[in-house]
Amino acid sequence: MIIINRMRQKKLHIILSGHYFLTHISFFGVLSTLILILSKKGLPPQNIAFISLVYTISYRGSKLLFAPFLDRLETEKGIYLGCLIASLGFFILFCFDHPKFILLAILLAGLGISINGISSKVFAMNIAEKDAHKNSIFSIIATIVNFSAAISQPISLALLKYDHEKILLISFSLFYFIPFLIFFIKSLSNKSKNISKNNIKKQNLNVYLKFLKNKNFIYFFLINFLIWSLYGQLYNAFAYHIGKTLNNPLLLGQYYFALSVFVIAFQIFVIKIANRYKKNNPYKNIFYSMILYSIGYFIIFLNCEKYSAAFFIILFIGLAEILFVPSLDVLGLTIAGKENKNVWISIVGISTALGESLGGSLGLLTYGLLKNIHLYWLLISIFSIILSILTLFVFYYCNDKSKLTESQ
Repeated sequence: MIIINRMRQKKLHIILSGHYFLTHISFFGVLSTLILILSKKGLPPQNIAFISLVYTISYRGSKLLFAPFLDRLETEKGIYLGCLIASLGFFILFCFDHPKFILLAILLAGLGISINGISSKVFAMNIAEKDAHKNSIFSIIATIVNFSAAISQPISLALLKYDHEKILLISFSLFYFIPFLIFFIKSLSNKSKNISKNNIKKQNLNVYLKFLKNKNFIYFFLINFLIWSLYGQLYNAFAYHIGKTLNNPLLLGQYYFALSVFVIAFQIFVIKIANRYKKNNPYKNIFYSMILYSIGYFIIFLNCEKYSAAFFIILFIGLAEILFVPSLDVLGLTIAGKENKNVWISIVGISTALGESLGGSLGLLTYGLLKNIHLYWLLISIFSIILSILTLFVFYYCNDKSKLTESQ
């Protein structure tokens, strides 16, 4: 029986990995080329700006609206509905150049991506609940997402450069249609009812109040926001520091490339080691990741132009990212509980987006206000230490210990 369960889990890992790869190839391709595709369709800048805004709102903001209703559906149904809607949206964009059809296509694509994104994360959480090492599946997902971004964006931009936007759009549609077929057939077979059925009562938007009144959720929301704010410094203040202040954009590109390769190469390996020595306590992984961030940012304060310094910056910051991303997912899984996972994911997604964007922007603003610009990285290093202590305090002392440390 144990062997059968392991084989079933491995099969689910493969299905989910393939699903994340295909859908994120499209997602990152759209992210890097949408503005250029719309300009090639002859739209004026003001229309492009409006349609781009509609797309961003539809795939980010609509999560709050749809999440309570997705909790009523089987997880596979949410995935294949989202994939079908997204595929249809990109197909309409492939077929038509009229602004009204373009707006409809972008709206459908964004909504489909949003629905699929929530349901896919719930599917991953359901798989993780039955795994001995819960962060293994999240580590695999993080690796696939990073790999998809690394290959999708340059390929998409290259196709666009040679006026192959039609090939690009039909590929986006196809890469969502294939998962639709897989999960539609899987749903019909009913072989995964044990992990995919959301057996809960009818919900509405009031379910959000349940989380807002939960002390554990408020703590997690705050810590999640602060950690992603720390991460956001890499793509805001650090980008400005290297690209503008030090006037070395080539070095910035080398940093980003090396960091991406490092995370992709070592994500699964490092998490396996962490599972072995930390006994599946994710809050410790987060604590150590904040320490690693502190060391990395302190090296930036000392010197970030020498390649010897760059090596250690990439090492420490890369390890920090490897540890905190799946560990936050595991902590979220323990707090979210069995019900309303879609709602949980939609709210936490807001915390993550605010951390990356608002936190990163505030960091850049602070960087600009300081007369001694190098001092900023010392302050961020100190902030990382404070955040590591706060993480231990919130997740170890304030919350129920058994809830955060049990191995489900």
